[in-house]
Amino acid sequence: MNVQSTSSSNTSSVSYQNEKSIPTLARWRLIAILLTALGARLWFFGGVLSRVGHEKLVSLTYDVGMYNAAARMISDDLDFTHRAVVIFGPGYPTFLALVGNSFNLDLVFLTLVQLSLSAISSVLLALYTYRLTRDQSIALVAGLLNALSLVAIGLSGILLSGTLYFFLTLSGLYLLELGIATGKMRWFILSGMAIALSLLTRSLGVYFTIVILIVAYLRIDPSLSYLQFFRQMRGPLLGLCIPVIVALGWSTHNQVSYGFFEVAISAPHGLSKAVALVRSDYQEIPFAEAKAQFFAEMETQKEFLEVGYDKALSVYTRKALKREFFIHPFSTFWTLARNAFKNMTVDSGGDYLRIIEQKPWQATYVESPGANYRTLILALLGLILLVAKGKKRLAATLALICLYYSLTSSFALHQGARIFYPAQIAWSILVALTLVETFRLIQMSRKKPSA
Repeated sequence: MNVQSTSSSNTSSVSYQNEKSIPTLARWRLIAILLTALGARLWFFGGVLSRVGHEKLVSLTYDVGMYNAAARMISDDLDFTHRAVVIFGPGYPTFLALVGNSFNLDLVFLTLVQLSLSAISSVLLALYTYRLTRDQSIALVAGLLNALSLVAIGLSGILLSGTLYFFLTLSGLYLLELGIATGKMRWFILSGMAIALSLLTRSLGVYFTIVILIVAYLRIDPSLSYLQFFRQMRGPLLGLCIPVIVALGWSTHNQVSYGFFEVAISAPHGLSKAVALVRSDYQEIPFAEAKAQFFAEMETQKEFLEVGYDKALSVYTRKALKREFFIHPFSTFWTLARNAFKNMTVDSGGDYLRIIEQKPWQATYVESPGANYRTLILALLGLILLVAKGKKRLAATLALICLYYSLTSSFALHQGARIFYPAQIAWSILVALTLVETFRLIQMSRKKPSA
C-alpha cells in the first residue's frame, strides 16, 4: 500500500512506500551472508591471536597503540586530549571507550565486537544493494563479496578505524535510501547522524557529505516537477545539516585548542605525503628524501615559527600542494592519478591476512606484488550494463562513490587500501551485477534450442 503526497497547485505527485510493505531480502540469504562473514573473520582473528598472543594485540601497528591509549584516557577521565584524537579525530577512540568500558578495554573483546560489526556490514551491504537493484541474487553476491573481502576481513581483526567508518558510511547511505523511499524525516536525521559520526571517525569523510547530497539528487525521481523535487530534497538537506554542524563544531574546538581548523590533523599529514610524492617524481629523488626536504622547508616558515607544528602543517601543506599544481601541473596530476590507480588495483588485502605469517607490525603496510585488475574490469562492466539497461542515475551514484575514494586515496601512501576500502560499497554492487548477469546470459544461451 502506497501513501501519496500531492500538491494542490500541481498535478504531479510523490509516491512513498509504507515502511511495513518495503520488500527485503529472503531471510536465508541474510543468514548465509552473516555466517560466512563471521566465519571468515573469526578464522582470521583466531590465526592472529594464536600467533601473536593477547598481549601483543595492542602493538599490531603503531596506530592501534595510539587508539588504545586514547580510548583509555576517554574511558577513565573523559579526557580527549590524547594525540590520537588530535591526529585521527575523536570517533574511533570514543567508540572503543564506550564499547570496552565494562570490560577494562579488553583487546580480544573489542576485536570480537569489531569483527561482528564488520559481519553486520556485509548484511547491510546486501540490504542496500537490494534497495538499489531490487534483485535478490545481485544483493546476495554483493554481500558475499564483502563477507569474503580480504581487506574487510583483515581490517576487522585489527583495532583500526576502517571497519567502523565503513559501517557508518554504509549506514548513512542505506538510511538515506529508506528516507527517500518512505518520506519519513527520521531516516534522514539518522542518516545525517551516521555520516556525522563517520567524519569524526575518519576525516576523509568530511567531504563525503557533498557526495551524499549528490546521491540524494540522483536517487529522486527525475520526472517530478520542480516543486515536488525540492520538497523531496528537504529531508536530505536537513539531515546533512547534522554532519556539517558537527564538522564545524569539532573544527572550531581544534582551532581554539590547537590552532588548526580541521576535524583532524591527519588530512594535512596525508597532503604532505602527496607533496613529497610529487616532488620525488619530478626531482627524481627517493620519496623519503623529498619528504625530509618538505618538513625541513616547513620548519623555516613564518607559520611554523609563530604558531607551532599543527597549525603550520595545516596551512603550509595546502600552500605547497597548490604551488605544485600551478608550477608542475602535469607531474602533480600524473603522480596522484598513478597513486589512485595503484590503490584501486593492487590487491593489498592479502597483506592483512599475512599478519598470521609475518611480523604483524610490518605486514599491514607491505604491498602485494599481484594487481587486482579483475575487480576494476568487472566493476567497469557493471557500469556499462547499468547504462545499457537505462539505469544511468544508479550508475552515476555508484561511480561517484568509487570516484570519491579513488581521489582521496590518491593522496595516501602506504595505506591506500584502508582509504579506498569504503569504495567497496559501490564496486561490490557493480561486480555482483556483472557476475549475476553473465551467469544468467550463459544460462539463457544453454536453454536455447540448437538450430
